[in-house]
Amino acid sequence: MTPGSAADATPMLSCGPAARVVPDAPPQSVGSGRLRVEVRRGAAEVAALADAHDALFARTPSAPIELSRPWLETCLASGRNSGRPVALTAWEGERLVGLLLLAVRSVLGVKVATPVGTGPPTSHLGLLVEPGAVAAPESLADLCRAERPFDVLAMHDVADDDAATQRWVTCLAASGLVVRRMPRTTCWRAVLGQSFDEFLVATKSAKSRRVLRNEDRKLRNAGVVRLESFHGADIDRSVLDRVAAVQAGSWMVRRGAPTLAQPFHRRLVLNLAGACSARALIATLDGRDAACSVVAEAHGRCSGLFMAFRLEHAPLSIGKWILIRTIEDACTVGARTFDFGQGDAEYKRFWANDAHQIERVFVGRGVLGGLVARGLAAAWNLARQPKVRAAIRRARWLLWRARGGRPVGAPSTEESGS
Repeated sequence: MTPGSAADATPMLSCGPAARVVPDAPPQSVGSGRLRVEVRRGAAEVAALADAHDALFARTPSAPIELSRPWLETCLASGRNSGRPVALTAWEGERLVGLLLLAVRSVLGVKVATPVGTGPPTSHLGLLVEPGAVAAPESLADLCRAERPFDVLAMHDVADDDAATQRWVTCLAASGLVVRRMPRTTCWRAVLGQSFDEFLVATKSAKSRRVLRNEDRKLRNAGVVRLESFHGADIDRSVLDRVAAVQAGSWMVRRGAPTLAQPFHRRLVLNLAGACSARALIATLDGRDAACSVVAEAHGRCSGLFMAFRLEHAPLSIGKWILIRTIEDACTVGARTFDFGQGDAEYKRFWANDAHQIERVFVGRGVLGGLVARGLAAAWNLARQPKVRAAIRRARWLLWRARGGRPVGAPSTEESGS
């Protein structure tokens, strides 16, 4: 079954008003070259960057959806990253060419910062830098040295192929700040840029394709299978309710994974949909919702956010079927890549033909900040050990049981107002 009609094959980012650049008052200059760099502190000053942020994201084709304004504003509004919003900015004239949005809080007098957006379902965070603004990372490192926006910075989602962020971290280390890096996980992705049939032939053996056809036939013989496609403003609360219902019958709740029953994730998807940056597929079996996927899209790049199927249909491989339809949908709308997010699951390795690594980066300023950065790095390195990871998973499962089967971090029925 095809993923929707021709009308569903909407070009990515095809709707919504064009962003406008609003000049700001000239601040004190710090840095080198033609770039002017400054720190914007507080919610009001960060909000004033909205139009400039939109324009910068539109001019940066390599930027992941996690660096878009709808994504970051949702995170700010939810308060999920505690602390005061602080924006590190670089300007060429009146044009914003570099941006890093942080949440900074004081812990025993130490200013601790994390990038806004840290936490699931984020896969990649870092600097948003316009192509050609090669001096922006070094200039923003100069800004951190001169203005002291943080004493400790903890970044958990830095991609090894994010050239701007990697350059910025290198400049911070060269300036005398303590920098500690450690590997975190793999992000698998499928390089597309072709029809789905061409992708299958290029990446899967004849035997694998035959197995996929047999599984498709088995599913169709079990009942009437239909696929509904939604894009942009078509994704409303009723669609999210249907997705959340499928997730409730899947493995996601038991494992404490984020779902669309949680207010933050609902707001995130609705805000992305309002910016024409989200797609959703719902598969029905004999008229009942059985599987679903929600994908974010920007700059020819699709990123899987949520994918689930009802466990009662597991013998029919409907989870694999909805994933195939999701990748096919990405090919239909002209996506160049499909990102599967963090993690090394077997299905990601099967469908991916490319990957990059995600690392944690800790930065400390001064004696105390350096000690804290080293301590955080040591603690996370310990948490990577298999026995420690098993103990953490066990603790999360016990907490899940203690909360009555609700995901860790999810509100209770009374808290959610349902």
